Amino acid sequence: LPSPLARPCRGAGGPAQHTVMIFASTFAGGNLPPKAMADRSIRLKPFCVNPLERREFEAQVAAEMSLGKKRAALLVRRRDDISMYGKLYANYPPGTPDYMLLSVSDVYDGEVLASDEQPWDATMVQRPAGRPEMQPGEPAFLAMNRFVVKPDEASRRLFEQRWATRESKLAGQPGFVGFSLLRRASPPAAGQAGGFTYATATLWAREAAWAAWREGGGKNAHAASRESGRTPVSEWMAAAASPIFWDVPVLFLRGSGLAHVCTPRSETAAEAEAEAAARVA
Repeated sequence: LPSPLARPCRGAGGPAQHTVMIFASTFAGGNLPPKAMADRSIRLKPFCVNPLERREFEAQVAAEMSLGKKRAALLVRRRDDISMYGKLYANYPPGTPDYMLLSVSDVYDGEVLASDEQPWDATMVQRPAGRPEMQPGEPAFLAMNRFVVKPDEASRRLFEQRWATRESKLAGQPGFVGFSLLRRASPPAAGQAGGFTYATATLWAREAAWAAWREGGGKNAHAASRESGRTPVSEWMAAAASPIFWDVPVLFLRGSGLAHVCTPRSETAAEAEAEAAARVA
């Protein structure tokens, strides 16, 4: 989606391709859990956009996305005003994109990657128990947590296994749309900000649904994990986790027939429609 309204995001490492993988319910053989197999591909493409041009940009991308044929496509817009457990998440490294376009398709099919795309894997997928209800005029919400896991194979596989075997009640949570654990398939580029090798991505129908989970089921899950006596995931990490949050003004999930667009029409489009109506009159 080349756009004259967007510019390259310098220093953030750009977008990524991920492949969605499903974990086996048990791990057999050897001292390490086996590596999961991929069955989906997700590409993340970043955009940095002038604040004065964001309405036009969102309208343009929404129109393009509505014509696409990907399994799913999301336009996400970075939030700089989210507080979680008393901490404000606002100061991201230079080059962190204002927007990202996420597109989901089958496993990487040989399509040439753009210069700012990098390959990833996504190692787990969770879907809601029922169809989520979107609120008209209100964007969906994407909560991500990014990790730098130690580079040795044992750390990576044990980190993945912990996520795969955790007890989760997300599927039954009101407003839950989906969850994926994303894993970088190639090393981060030299000098890339963050150097994250894994990330969780949890999609909600609206921010209020995420906030309710954070203060209820999410807080309880964290407390239960600490009290379980299991090795904390921090043992396999080389740096602290780094949350980041996004509004989702445009969302197409074609597999489930879900479409949600709450970006305002651009002034240019509105003027063109008015002119066309005047000519007909």
